Formats: sequence, C-alpha cells, structure tokens
Amino acid sequence: MLRIIYSLLLLVLISCSLKKGPADLFIYGGKIYTVNDQQPQVEAVAEKLGRIVFAGTEKEGRQWVDKSTEVIA
Repeated sequence: MLRIIYSLLLLVLISCSLKKGPADLFIYGGKIYTVNDQQPQVEAVAEKLGRIVFAGTEKEGRQWVDKSTEVIA
C-alpha cells in the first residue's frame, strides 16, 4: 500500500514539474489540427520534455516562451 502511495506522489510531482518553466518548443502561425473533438484546431502548441504542455491560442501560449524556447512560426 505504501508503495502505491509513493508511486502516486511521484506521478503528481512529475506532472507539476512539466507545468512550471518555459517550453522547449513553441509552434504557432497556422492551423494545427488536434485529435480532440472539443478543440479540433488550435493556433499554437508548446512542448516540454517531449510532451505537449499547451494547445490553444498564440496569445495564451506565449506564457510558455522565454529566451531558451525554440520558436517556430
């Protein structure tokens, strides 16, 4: 039981760490098609550590960008 609790805690910590700090890659400037029926198209996508951490408008996605982020327009 204790092992399960530690595993869940580790997953939460990893998930939280993906949300902090800048993205590695930010792509915007065209139609980006998703596989999400509620959001079939977005303007921008941010990727960090090989995972998509943001999909939405360019304006909202800019919060993931800093000088270390590779930006593709």
